[in-house]
Amino acid sequence: MLKIALASRIQARQSRSGNGIPMRIASDIRNWTCGSLIAIAVIFLNGAAAADDGALCVRGSGRAAIDACTRALNSGRFDRRNMALILSNRANQHERFGEYEKAIADHNEAIRTDPTYAGGFMHRGNTYARRGELDRALADHSEAIRLAPKDADTFYNRGLTYKHKGDHERAIADYTAGIELDANQSRLWGQRCWSRAVVGKQLREALDDCNKASSLSPKIPQIFAYRGFVNLKLGQFDKALSDYDTAFLLTKIPDHADWLYGRGVTKVRKGDIAGGNADIARAKTIKADIAEEYAKYGIK
Repeated sequence: MLKIALASRIQARQSRSGNGIPMRIASDIRNWTCGSLIAIAVIFLNGAAAADDGALCVRGSGRAAIDACTRALNSGRFDRRNMALILSNRANQHERFGEYEKAIADHNEAIRTDPTYAGGFMHRGNTYARRGELDRALADHSEAIRLAPKDADTFYNRGLTYKHKGDHERAIADYTAGIELDANQSRLWGQRCWSRAVVGKQLREALDDCNKASSLSPKIPQIFAYRGFVNLKLGQFDKALSDYDTAFLLTKIPDHADWLYGRGVTKVRKGDIAGGNADIARAKTIKADIAEEYAKYGIK
């Protein structure tokens, strides 16, 4: 009875996505699984000790969460789908400690436990991508799309991997597919803005994308940096500088080589040679090949 109740509650939460992926997959794996596993806490709060372990596995972090996930897995209280979800969440925690082999092992076990669980492929793909194994990541993300073709986030994650491979045309296609499924995700608009700007063929459309992303999430610094890059390529230097400055005001991590380089080039083109060169020099101390990278984007 306990397992049936849990499965039905989670299945109800997932029904709109069609194949076992919750509607909102974050790029952060823990956020992705939280949407599915939250039912554990609801179901078990009045029941066995697995309640506390399930809740801590989902809501906690670090070693305590890993231990709670392990106890939940050993409890025998969960069905296959929820075992896969718990394994994925434990994998995420391992990844946060840089324990990629343990993370991959848990992802593999999640997929073995429930081969129809699209999230297992999504999570493993994300881990592969963070390790730089982009071809493996693409294979997993494509399988997640096959299993859950109506979930916007499957397309977002594959698009992001294409972006990291430098294949921005395919990235744009995936972001567009994601937007058609869920137009309220600012990150889909923002990433399409960036990839369109890099390709350079649809700069006005890229600007529209960034404006849409900003309207949905007005406090995300990356969106302003992306729009700054678009305005730089459009020759709108005052707007570009304002966007880059806003990005730095909003971020808690000031050492963004890309933003510094873009702002530096913008300042130089506005006539602030000293200020621009200072930003460019700082960017190069963070990413030595930043000038070569941006030359590929058409910025020299």
